[in-house]
Amino acid sequence: MKRYGTFISASNEPRGLWFAIDGKFFRFMSKLADLMILNLLWILCSIPIITIGASAAALYKVTMEMAENRESYVVRTFIRTYLDNMKRATVGWMAFLTCQTVLAAAFVYGQYISEGGREALVVGIMVCEILLMLVFLYIVPLMTRKGIETNALRLAALLAVANLPWSAVLLAGEGVILLMAVRYPAFTIPVLLVVGVSGTAYMMSHIYLHVFEKAGLKTLLVTE
Repeated sequence: MKRYGTFISASNEPRGLWFAIDGKFFRFMSKLADLMILNLLWILCSIPIITIGASAAALYKVTMEMAENRESYVVRTFIRTYLDNMKRATVGWMAFLTCQTVLAAAFVYGQYISEGGREALVVGIMVCEILLMLVFLYIVPLMTRKGIETNALRLAALLAVANLPWSAVLLAGEGVILLMAVRYPAFTIPVLLVVGVSGTAYMMSHIYLHVFEKAGLKTLLVTE
């Protein structure tokens, strides 16, 4: 059926409006362009390796605002957050790398002990690794929020344990991406370089917002 020169879809939304300046198509393309720019910023700011923590904090600052449909200047917000959190995020990132190094050293040590002791050690390492990754996954989006600087680590641990199903989804998502990058690098790596990192952060930001709202922390965490 035609109405005023446009076709009416089953949802009673004119299809022509999809291609209007404020239509769904252009909103989607605009968000995709923002994510591509954000992905490039994350890559460039992560090149020194030790700045990955600050880069990740800035990434989630922007994607959390995007997930809430809050208007934000992607480049300006990213750079400001990156610089403001450089010291704290770098310390957190180095602490994370130190813990990973200790776990890796423990695993290597386990290859030289008895079989029974080795199995117990491997189980302990796996448990520690899962807990470490869960805390890291939550502490990154918490890192840029004012008023919780001294409690971010404890809050991240509590949120991870109190929301185990969502925590498992977040951890599984990261695991799937890592697995695909190893098994299918020719496909996965180009996607990650273009929009994969920021796109994943954007999807995960919706989960974070749900978890924060459930915990009664949404107002504190997404506003400054």
